[in-house]
Parts: sequence; C-alpha cells; structure tokens
Amino acid sequence: IPEKMHILNLRFFSVILTLTIAYISTDLIWSISRRTPGLAWFLAFLVIVITITVTARQLYERTVFNRENINTYLPIGALAAYKEAEKVMDERDTLLIPPLYAPTFTGLTGRRVFAAYDLTTIDFERKNREITSFFSPSGTPEDKIDWLTRNHITYIIALAWNPVDLPNLQKLFENKYAVVYKVVN
Repeated sequence: IPEKMHILNLRFFSVILTLTIAYISTDLIWSISRRTPGLAWFLAFLVIVITITVTARQLYERTVFNRENINTYLPIGALAAYKEAEKVMDERDTLLIPPLYAPTFTGLTGRRVFAAYDLTTIDFERKNREITSFFSPSGTPEDKIDWLTRNHITYIIALAWNPVDLPNLQKLFENKYAVVYKVVN
C-alpha cells in the first residue's frame, strides 16, 4: 500500500509525532472494540499486516547488495578517478562531475565541486540543470567553454561512455569508467 501511494513508513516522522499517531490509533481501536469487537480485531490485524509488510520490505532492501545502486556501491573505476583528481586538485579548484557522483566525491576527497546535492548547494535546481545540459550532446563548444569559465570550473570528471570533447580540455586520466580533464584557459 505505501509503495502504491508513494509514501514511506512512519519512520520519516519525528519520534513525538510517531508516538502520538500510535497513541491515537490505539485509542481509536480500543474505543471501537467496546462497541464492535470484530471490527477492532480486523483494524488491529490490518495495522499489523501493513506495518510488518513495509518493515520487511525495507529491511530486505537494506540488506541486499545491489551493485547497480550508486548509493551503496562505488565502482573501482570511479574511485580511481576520484583519487587522481584529488592528487592534482587543490583547495581553490572546482570540479564538475555528474550529479549522482558529486556527494561521494566530496565525501571521499574533501575537494570542492560545482554542485554536490540539494541540501548543501545553493541554487541546486539551476546548477543541476546546467550540469545536465553541459554533459548532454546539445550546445556548442563555445557555449560550454564560456560556461566553464564563468563558473570557475578547473577540473572535470566525465563518465567514460560520455566523454567531453572541447579544445580547452587536457586529459589527465582515463579508465573504463571515468575520464579526468583539466580545464586549460
């Protein structure tokens, strides 16, 4: 039911709110049980089934190792690119990286990126659109070079199957997974 309704279990609520909802639900079932015991048992059974089903699914998803999930598995090729970029960058440099990999890059290297994720990046929506546009095949090389200059991008990590082809980029590292470029002005 929660998946079909696009909601999560009550765990995303605060503890106080969850306890309040639990108290009200219990009180409601208790008051119904005085009038119609059969309905109360049915409601209690329904609440238990929904809770167990959602909890079991979430526990299963957290314990299954999924190599396709970038939130739990970072490919070795990406890590090698991160280490190379970390070696050549200093604190003043800014890296452009596909949005999915920005949080892990900053977390593992401590280096600055153009946009990490929405909670830590000012004007994330705009920056995310610009990054997506930059890595897409549309747009002229001149526009992309101008965009890099305006945003003070000094390094780029691109996925190997979506390389960036601009005349002002110097390739520093490449493997089957990622390419590290230096922006030369």
